[in-house]
Amino acid sequence: MTELGTFETILSEIGKALLPLKGAISSPSSFFAFMLKLGWRADDIPQPIKDLGTDLDTLLSELQELLGSGVSVDGSVGLDSASATTTLNIEDIARLTDAVKRVVDGIHAIATAPDSAIPASLRDDNFKNIFPKQLIDYLLITYLTKFQPSLAFVFRAFGVIKKKFTPAAGNRPDHIKYSFDFSQIPTTLSNPGLILRNAFGWGTSDFDYRLLASEVDNLFISLGMDVFIEEISSDVGSKIDGVTIPGDPIRTVVQGVFFERPRSSGRSAARAGSGY
Repeated sequence: MTELGTFETILSEIGKALLPLKGAISSPSSFFAFMLKLGWRADDIPQPIKDLGTDLDTLLSELQELLGSGVSVDGSVGLDSASATTTLNIEDIARLTDAVKRVVDGIHAIATAPDSAIPASLRDDNFKNIFPKQLIDYLLITYLTKFQPSLAFVFRAFGVIKKKFTPAAGNRPDHIKYSFDFSQIPTTLSNPGLILRNAFGWGTSDFDYRLLASEVDNLFISLGMDVFIEEISSDVGSKIDGVTIPGDPIRTVVQGVFFERPRSSGRSAARAGSGY
C-alpha cells in the first residue's frame, strides 16, 4: 500500500466515516435499529435513503482499492492490505473524491425529495430538513469517537462536539442528539474553564471522574512517568468529600511518579495525582 498524503488521508477518513450507513440500510430491521438511535421510527427504508446504496457500494470499493480489502463497512481497517494500490495517482484520488461527494450529495438531496417518498410519520416531524445534517454529524462523531478518540476528546473539550439528551416529542422517541458547533471555539478560548466542563462535566452534576482520571493517566504516561491507581483510606476520603456518602464507597487516586530515591530511613519521591 502506498503512503497517503494529508488530503488523501482526510478524504479516506471521511469515506470510512460514511460507510456504516451501508450496513444500516442493508435490511429494514437494521435500518429500524439505526434510526431509533437518531430518534426516528421507520418501519421501512424511504426510497431517497435506499438510493444511497449504489453510491455506498462504490465508496467501499474505492476505499478497498486504496487501503486494501480489510476495509469494513463499520469504518475499520483490518490487516489485509493485499489488494491495496501501490502506486497512488490522480485518477485514484479523483474516483474516491467523486465517491465521497456522491454519498454526501445524496444525503443532502433527502431535503428536496418529493413528500410522497417520505412516510407521513416522518414528514410530520420535519424529517427532510432535520435528518440530512443530523445523519452526517452522527456518522462523523461516531467515527471520531471510535477511531480517533484523541481528536474527538479535543472537539468535546472545546464544545465543538455536542451530545444532548432529547426527550420524546411528536412521533419521535427519546434520543441523544449529536452535533458539531464550531462557533463555540471563541467562547471556550475566552473562558478556559469551559474546557473542563465540556470535557468532564467539571462543576456539574454530570462530572465524569473516570474520564478525567483516564486522561490524567494518559498524560502521565506520555511524560514517561510510572503510573499507579491506588485506594485511599476511608477517613481521608471522607475528609475530602466533606460529607458522609452512604455505603462508604472505595475511593481511588491516579498517582504519577516523577522520581523515587531510596534513603537510609525510607525513600523520597515526587508524585502528582488526581482522585478519585
